[in-house]
Amino acid sequence: MKLFTGKNKMLMSNIDSFLQLIGDSSTYFHKALESYLSSDENTFTEYLKKVSVIEHEADELLKKVKHDLYAFMLIPDTRADVFRFINDLDNIIDSSKQLLVQLSIQRPLFSPSLSDGIISLVTVNCESMKALIETASVFFRQPSLVENRALAVIRCEEKVDAIGERIEREIFSLESSYSLSEKMQLSQFNRQICSLSDLAEDIARDLIIFALKRMV
Repeated sequence: MKLFTGKNKMLMSNIDSFLQLIGDSSTYFHKALESYLSSDENTFTEYLKKVSVIEHEADELLKKVKHDLYAFMLIPDTRADVFRFINDLDNIIDSSKQLLVQLSIQRPLFSPSLSDGIISLVTVNCESMKALIETASVFFRQPSLVENRALAVIRCEEKVDAIGERIEREIFSLESSYSLSEKMQLSQFNRQICSLSDLAEDIARDLIIFALKRMV
């Protein structure tokens, strides 16, 4: 059962646009990290600006979606669930932007030996976001498919945990030229990147529950 009737196509279009912004943000986040690790400061700054623009666009679109949900939602009992998970989705964009901002401020020096691991980590994060967008999309159209899509998000999070732990061990095994404070700084950024997939997993698990509630 679809959550919205055919006459509310604009509302669904806005939700689809919001989900697309999350995907775009994830892509630019990936490219920004690649640029940072390759010491391409100009390109990094450009992608940071793109993520910032997307954050603003997503906030404005989220306001419109919330308004339309009050005006058009057919199942009032589901409204709180939808509000919760679209706010959580917006938090992913906010967290991505803040991480990039802190990179631009703190300028941590990642050892070349860590770069491949960080790129692998961000790549799996992007896969997680793609799977999450698909999960959110089918929630509105075919809730019976949510659990299957959500499992892909959960599997990505498990991969991220494994990669993140490996990077963490590598960080604290770096040569003595890195001080403990520098290693702690790198560890913080590693954990922040990992936390994005944690957010995605939490949302995916919530969507499984929300979808089951709709089908009862």
